[in-house]
Amino acid sequence: MDLSLFRDRAFAFGTLASFLNAVARMGIVFLVALYFQAVRGEDPVQAGLRVLPLAVAALAASVGSGFLQRLLSARTLAMAGAATTTCGLLVLFATMSPATPYAAMAVALVLIGLGSGVFLPANNTAILHGLPSARLGIVNAMRLMLQNTGNVVGTALVLSIITAPLPAALHARVFAGTLSQLTGGAVGQLVTGYRWALASMAAVSVLTVLACLARRRDT
Repeated sequence: MDLSLFRDRAFAFGTLASFLNAVARMGIVFLVALYFQAVRGEDPVQAGLRVLPLAVAALAASVGSGFLQRLLSARTLAMAGAATTTCGLLVLFATMSPATPYAAMAVALVLIGLGSGVFLPANNTAILHGLPSARLGIVNAMRLMLQNTGNVVGTALVLSIITAPLPAALHARVFAGTLSQLTGGAVGQLVTGYRWALASMAAVSVLTVLACLARRRDT
């Protein structure tokens, strides 16, 4: 690792934004798929199909990101992508209820997918722009390391948060996706945990936007 690279403000805040974005969004696919099993009692295939709008939106946004970078700077696009992800997380937080129609949740998933699809390539471009060509391999490796660390931290964080309102004896039921089979208030407690997790993810996503804003170099 070349720690001297962090003296470059654009690189430092760009990699910070990459880490925070991974923390904020990485666990969402697993969380939503688990939600439809543990809260709404759907099977794994149905739950997986429910998350599909996020993947399709992310793919479409990633494909279009190159064209958008001809019109706007990478820094601006990265910030816009992070802001869109934040909006999606807030919409999902607001609609997190067993009675919410799927269409409302699908809108939130599309927003998160679009935001992620725009943010990742634009932020990578912003990080790499203007750096010496001899350092690009090291820079990209450091970026990937921090991003993957964010993936692990984010997943562990949200899984801990969603089960926090529940007794420890029911945690295995949550991860097995069978909590909906129990009577009583267990499902309601899990939904509360989901709302806590989504609020935390949205807060981290706001920090991602601020990290994008803190970059000075125009890219």
